[in-house]
Amino acid sequence: MVMAIFNTRDILTQAGGILVGGSVDTTFSGVSIDSRKIRQGDLFWAIKGERFDGNDFIDEAKSKGAAGIVTESDGHVNEQCTIIKVESSLRSLQLLAAFNRRRHNIPLVAITGSNGKTSTKEILSSVLKKRFKVLKNEGNLNNLIGVPLTLLKIDSGHEAAVVEMGMNRKGEISVLADMAGPDIGLITNIGEAHLEGLGSMENIKKAKGELIDALKAEHDVVLNADDDAVMDLAKLARGNIVTFAVNNNSDVRASEVDVEWGKGTLFILTVKGESIPVLLPTYGIHQLYNALAASAAAHVMGLGLEEIRDGLEEHEPYEGRMEILSEGGVVLINDTYNANPPSLKYAVETLANLSTGRKIAVLGDMLEMGEEAERIHYDMGTFISVNDIDMVLTAGPLAKKISHGAIDGGLAQDASLSFSDKSELSKYLRAEVKEGDWILIKGSRGMKMEEVTADILGHLKRRGWRADIEL
Repeated sequence: MVMAIFNTRDILTQAGGILVGGSVDTTFSGVSIDSRKIRQGDLFWAIKGERFDGNDFIDEAKSKGAAGIVTESDGHVNEQCTIIKVESSLRSLQLLAAFNRRRHNIPLVAITGSNGKTSTKEILSSVLKKRFKVLKNEGNLNNLIGVPLTLLKIDSGHEAAVVEMGMNRKGEISVLADMAGPDIGLITNIGEAHLEGLGSMENIKKAKGELIDALKAEHDVVLNADDDAVMDLAKLARGNIVTFAVNNNSDVRASEVDVEWGKGTLFILTVKGESIPVLLPTYGIHQLYNALAASAAAHVMGLGLEEIRDGLEEHEPYEGRMEILSEGGVVLINDTYNANPPSLKYAVETLANLSTGRKIAVLGDMLEMGEEAERIHYDMGTFISVNDIDMVLTAGPLAKKISHGAIDGGLAQDASLSFSDKSELSKYLRAEVKEGDWILIKGSRGMKMEEVTADILGHLKRRGWRADIEL
């Protein structure tokens, strides 16, 4: 297996370090910030974060065979281990990541947006694998630490890279793009997410636009033509623009959309006037947009229509992202990976449009909404009330406002209930659920709503009504 190789001189010259122990000739087989995952010969990078301090685990890293340590702290000297002291462990990590990206001249797609980044990354990687050996972020390692760790894994065996970029503050996308040097920038959508750190929709739009600002005239931009806020950023593009959409004219489009339960979403994919039928193995209009975004980026990278179709159809959906679970005559839509207003609206619309039974929305708080959090949750309740949902059950102080909004929007009081915690909600749902129900479960990552999914799924298995519902 090919791996990215670094030596002490790389760290000293590229990351601004000072050698305080060991040899200048040490070679490292990889970089890790997790002492639990250190392999023999790795370089342990001691990152000091808000909730952890890697310097506390230096001794553990040494004992597991780390060949070197990068640290901001003094006093770590070991003749058997190379010690490099840096002023900022995070900034030095980013500088080394940028160095590694520069020494591998492969096409790199950077993806940002308020919703759908990870799914688009996964779908695009599946498509690009039809022609290239692809590197992508693991999970959602898309921040100021996760992106450099991804870039440090680029090696001579890779032929393309797909890098998801998230942000909480102004300027973060600029830092990530400067490191990654993307050839293609893709923006999925722009909505109310991370308002706590950015304050307004206009600031969110500007922050996403930092990706386009980082691109040069020879680079391509992929934009959602159904999103006005995204298209407002088109004026920033210096190079070629490729658009995707469902409703508006665009370079890449979906038409004749239909759902085949148990299989996925069937649609006609049109790319620059050429069309082909596709069966995407996921559900929901937002996943269709993610597939179109991936198709547009793949087209820019030269893939043909059949290659794009095959990659879309071979995509394996992520756990907790519109995951369909059927047990005992009940369908659970497990969309617990995360939640913000756009993704919750998409999920509710999917439940409303596709369910064949009683429709129940089980919702937790949407976090990082800032000063407008209560208003945003209340508005979501009124949105739900006009979307043919039969029952709303919520857990958390903010999600309680969803219940209030749903009642004020016309849902009966006994059909819109709020609970102080997930255990009380689960207890009520266990008693309430019946054959034929379709249940959407969703909330922000910090709410861990997957625990409700597991509880209800276990309950249905224990009760054992009948075989799974036929989707």
